[in-house]
Amino acid sequence: MRLKRLTLHGFKTFADKTEIEFVPGVTCIVGPNGSGKSNLLDALVWCLGEQKASNLRATNARDVIFAGSSKRKPMGMAEVTLTVDNEDRFLPLDFSEVTVTRRIYRNGDSEFLLNKVACRLKDIADLFTDTGVGRGAYAIVNQSEIDGILSAKPEDRRELFEEAAGIKKYRVKKREAQRKLENTELNLIRVRDILGELSTQVEPLREQAEVALRHRELTERLRAVEVGQLAADYKRYKDELAELEKTAEDAKKEAEELGVEVGELEASAAGLGLRISEAESQMDAARIRQQLTMTQVERLESRIALAEERKTSARRTLESLATDLETLDSDKLRLATEAETLKTEAKTAEAGLAEKTKVLAEHEGVAREAEKALGELSRMLAGQEADYLALARKLAAQKAERDSLRERIARRKEEIVEAEARAATRQAEVEAARAEAEKLGEALLAAKVAQDDARRQLTDEREPAAKKAAEEVAALGERRANHEKKLAGQESRLRVLEETEAMQEGYFAGVRAALNAASEGKLKGEFTLFADAIKVPEELETAIEVALGGSLQDIVTDTEANAKAAIRHLNETRGGRATFLPLDALRDQQIPQSLRAAARKFSGVRGSAADLVAYDDKLGAAVRVHLARVLVVDDIDTATQVSRQIERDWARIVTLTGELVVPTGAITGGRTGRQGPNLLSRKREIAELHLAVDAGRLETDRLRERETAARAAADTARQAVREAEQAVQRAREAVLDAERRVQSKNNEAERLQKEALQLQTRAGQLVNSGEADASREATLSAAIEDADRTDESAVATREELSRRQAALTVRRDEARDQARTIATEAASLRERVVGLTRDSKRAEEGALRATITADERRRRAAEAENVIAVEEAEAVQRAAEREVARKSLEEAGAEVEKWRERRQALVNENFQLTERIRLVQRTIGFATERGQQARLRAARVETQAEAVGQRLQDEYDLHPDSAVALTGGAPVEKDVAQEIGRLRREIRALGTVNLGAVEEYERVSERYRFLTEQKADLESAKAKLLSTITEIDDSTRGVFAETFDKVNVAFQKFFTRLFGGGSTDLVMTDPSDVLETGIEILAQPPGKKRQNLSLLSGGERALTATALLFAFLEVRPAPFCVLDEVDAPLDGANVEKFADLVAEFGQESQFILITHNATTMEAAPLWYGVTMQEPGVSRGISMRVPESTPTPSEPAEAPLE
Repeated sequence: MRLKRLTLHGFKTFADKTEIEFVPGVTCIVGPNGSGKSNLLDALVWCLGEQKASNLRATNARDVIFAGSSKRKPMGMAEVTLTVDNEDRFLPLDFSEVTVTRRIYRNGDSEFLLNKVACRLKDIADLFTDTGVGRGAYAIVNQSEIDGILSAKPEDRRELFEEAAGIKKYRVKKREAQRKLENTELNLIRVRDILGELSTQVEPLREQAEVALRHRELTERLRAVEVGQLAADYKRYKDELAELEKTAEDAKKEAEELGVEVGELEASAAGLGLRISEAESQMDAARIRQQLTMTQVERLESRIALAEERKTSARRTLESLATDLETLDSDKLRLATEAETLKTEAKTAEAGLAEKTKVLAEHEGVAREAEKALGELSRMLAGQEADYLALARKLAAQKAERDSLRERIARRKEEIVEAEARAATRQAEVEAARAEAEKLGEALLAAKVAQDDARRQLTDEREPAAKKAAEEVAALGERRANHEKKLAGQESRLRVLEETEAMQEGYFAGVRAALNAASEGKLKGEFTLFADAIKVPEELETAIEVALGGSLQDIVTDTEANAKAAIRHLNETRGGRATFLPLDALRDQQIPQSLRAAARKFSGVRGSAADLVAYDDKLGAAVRVHLARVLVVDDIDTATQVSRQIERDWARIVTLTGELVVPTGAITGGRTGRQGPNLLSRKREIAELHLAVDAGRLETDRLRERETAARAAADTARQAVREAEQAVQRAREAVLDAERRVQSKNNEAERLQKEALQLQTRAGQLVNSGEADASREATLSAAIEDADRTDESAVATREELSRRQAALTVRRDEARDQARTIATEAASLRERVVGLTRDSKRAEEGALRATITADERRRRAAEAENVIAVEEAEAVQRAAEREVARKSLEEAGAEVEKWRERRQALVNENFQLTERIRLVQRTIGFATERGQQARLRAARVETQAEAVGQRLQDEYDLHPDSAVALTGGAPVEKDVAQEIGRLRREIRALGTVNLGAVEEYERVSERYRFLTEQKADLESAKAKLLSTITEIDDSTRGVFAETFDKVNVAFQKFFTRLFGGGSTDLVMTDPSDVLETGIEILAQPPGKKRQNLSLLSGGERALTATALLFAFLEVRPAPFCVLDEVDAPLDGANVEKFADLVAEFGQESQFILITHNATTMEAAPLWYGVTMQEPGVSRGISMRVPESTPTPSEPAEAPLE
């Protein structure tokens, strides 16, 4: 795979569509600062999915859209398309060319396309992951990022190694699996909490369901008896209704028979009506014919008048055409004469033009001969000029050499004096340097003492303090994490309980429906659940729950009217049943004195339940109704003892563990396998959890503040360690500096001694050289005098040739002037010939048009004469037709009168028939009234039947016919009322019954079963996710370690190559945990000790990062590599090494370099330039490097396509 093309439109400064084609190997992108070169790298990174605006040198995503300039408006969209060659199927797509397009609009919308098909950002990221060129990869680097490789934290540096190992996608999959695992564990906690909550509801609901089933059995028996009675009544009413309906039906039949007679009479009347209509139609038709005939007569008279008008118009046309023909004949003769005259003048002008052309040719020949002679003289003059110039150059060179020798002789004399003086000075400097070297030796000893002191302070004070601070941070972090984990559990439990409470889990269907209607405003007044009306101590929750049972879900209302309205709402919506406690209708229950006495007499008696719970005074009546006669005791023994010794004016005794003793002496007790929160405990636990969560959040914030303070202290300690390390380094550098200065002074003394000897030798050499220069100067002076004499002869010859050249030039110019004058006259004659020819043709064309127009006028005159003849014939014919039409008009009037008389006779007959119909209809009215009386009686009986049927429908949800079919409709026995009373007493004896308990029990049981299955599924999913994470860890651990070793070897190789020596190493910060370890870089440039990366110079850091970059590329080559000014910190020699590596790797991979450095540019066969010819708008140019490489500031430009 290789980068083939990059297309930008509206991205940053590239306002116009710009397309850059890349070739295999190395390509350089050059241009002045601020021209937009780096925007190409930003475009590439952005297209590959970069989301962080700061990495694109922007503050927000829309900053990449062209913002406008002084001459252009801002654009509304930015688009970048990246095209790669995928012939080798490097990318897992079955396409030989892959295009990736990214767009962003000014409103913030964005699009991603893969081969012009819309896709997600994740699809792009997955496609380029582990290719070396994805987001955050090592193959696309700018100047700041090259240093960032060294300054990054060890843990962040690890990502580059993962990319090189090709395991980044596994890291992404692992993070996704861990995220799913966290969600699964949270869901598992929620399911377990809900299951715990449901487990407390199943057993009480089962008991309530058993009571509800007995209630349902008795209710169904009562329903059957009552339905039988109602069905018998309904059948009796239906039988009476049938007799009344028969009477009404007989009357209806009589009316129908008379109706048939009326129908026959009405049919006869309808027939007469048709005949009357037919007569009227015939009369209307005759009238229409009469009208049409009259219209025909009028139309014929109009045609006769029109014919006369056409004849008159044709005669006027004939007169006009005769006048036009006379005028046209005169024009034709005049134009023909004018054309002949113009042709004669044109021939005369053509003869004059031929004469001028001949004279023009003669003058042009003279000019050509003069030009030829001038050429010959110019060649001779040029030869003379060349000889003169050669002689002048030789003479100038000799004079320059002579002058140079004279100056050199003068300088030699001065240099001899200066060399002798400098030799004496150097000898004095030698003595001074040796004395200073002795003083620097003493400073070296002091620097070594300071270095030892700084090292002791680092190891004995600063490092132990930093370690202690780090341990404290870790301890506080672990404590905070444990506390946050506990808080998360409490918050999860609180959410589950609140959701359960919000969903009204455990509430009866009718209770839920009533409370929801009240909260939605469908019911007026105050509605309070009894369980919400009381606050029960935790130790009494079980006792109160058992004592109240389903009454916990009674609803307290402010008025009886509101309670009735709620019951009506439940009936209308079939929402279920509920018990209401209207405060204005309740009879307040007082606590019996015997209960208070028992509480004082027996040690295990807690007292009346109404005294043991807290409640609002305005709800006291409702609370006392249920709890005033409930006695709470410690245990079952106390309960039975109290029940035998106190009066039976109490209702129930309940123990703290939930046993119940009723007035009859019956005892209820026992425990189910599942115990947990109920309505009361759930509400209490929600309140307690709110307090616990608030306290936990405060404690978490406090621990987080302590951890932050500890981190700040740790940072301060680490800063102190770094400062101590820097102090050690400064001391070491001071020692090295002192050593260098001592050595430098010793070297300087030796150098000065050598210079003094060299200066003495130089003085002797200058004396010998001065004598040779004086001899050469004399020889050159003689040669210069000979050359001056030769130059005078050459000047005379050159002047003679120049005079001859001037004379020929005058002759040539005169001939050219005469030729131009004659050419002008010839052009004027040529234009006159053309004009005369054009005018003669125009006159001929006019004569032809006059002839054609005259012929047309004659044709139209013939047509007019023909029209006159035709219209005269037409007038005669229409007059004859008019007479015939007048006769038809008289006949049509007679026919209209005949049909008028016939219609009147039929109307008289129809009147008699209508009177007969009216008589029969009165008889029908009498029969109809009899039927109506029967139907009114039937309606009353039907109303009674419907009332019974409606009762069956409303109370028993049974259709009346179905009830009759079920019971037979036989009359009921006399003792059925006693049976109904007995059944109702038994139903009342059951007390308060949760009628929805059966369905609620089934619903809760089904939900418990479903959540149990969900719990098993979540536990299975958790196990699978843990297995997946383990598999990913196992598969990536070995690959990472192997890649790390390979990169380390390659890094050492390139480090040594770039530095020309030295050593380096990559070290894992935690070798025991290969999957999470950071990577440290240890570097030792040549001639230095191994030291911290922060102490390296800028150039050394750049070389180190470059070595690591090429190590990655060697271990896992990227298909292409884009480097933005990574060579900027390097000096000339190191840039050459960098360029050699790029050229070497460019044989296999594709490199795109953004650079200013001429040495780097020489490594590329193709340059792309970026300029900003228009302010604020970048433009690309392509530049093939010529054989002689130009400077990057003045390239040969060719616009990009």
